[in-house]
Amino acid sequence: MAKNKYSILFENDDYVIINKPAGLLVIPDRYDALKPCLIKMLNERYEEVYVVHRIDMDTSGVICFALNAQAHKHASLLFEENQVDKTYLALCSSIPSPENGSIDTPIKASESVKGKMTVHPKGKQSLTHYETIEKLGSFGLLKIKLET
Repeated sequence: MAKNKYSILFENDDYVIINKPAGLLVIPDRYDALKPCLIKMLNERYEEVYVVHRIDMDTSGVICFALNAQAHKHASLLFEENQVDKTYLALCSSIPSPENGSIDTPIKASESVKGKMTVHPKGKQSLTHYETIEKLGSFGLLKIKLET
């Protein structure tokens, strides 16, 4: 898939569900407004587009946009109330030890690297569960579920 090529998985009058490739921003970059981003691309196609949630630029995956204010309010509330299951697959350069577990550590924006998060005692709570689902030599394929 080309770096900025997205595909539409589903659309109706209320929502458009997109397969976002890695390397594409969801919203404009706060430091470089000229970088391509998905919301600008969708604004060329649809009359109104509302961001329901985001995924990191370097992450590929499914993302939902609302096409009207009522749908946006409904979907945003589902995310806010943790009623949406957020699961990722990750290929890791090693097999974690233990192979399954949870990471419950507060994170906040890095002070040294713009756009990155870091562990910090005064950060927001972040709970992530992981499970090694396959061992590929020294690599591990993990299922990761984000709680917060």
